[in-house]
Amino acid sequence: MNLIITPMRNRLLIERVSTLMFIKLHGPPLTQWDPTGYVTTWLRRHRSAEDKRSRQAAAESRKDPDPLWCFL
Repeated sequence: MNLIITPMRNRLLIERVSTLMFIKLHGPPLTQWDPTGYVTTWLRRHRSAEDKRSRQAAAESRKDPDPLWCFL
């Protein structure tokens, strides 16, 4: 448990610590784990910022600056 809860990771909930401990004890070593399948699935389910289905930001219109900030 001391390998999982460190001073930098001290706000983890019990459920997350339990899951991380299980993976640490029963999971394969990182050198044998291939995340390609998980990454591919995640990428298929999430849109990129350049996706045409994503909402585009409106163009910002330039107005006259506020006189308060003209001295900058």
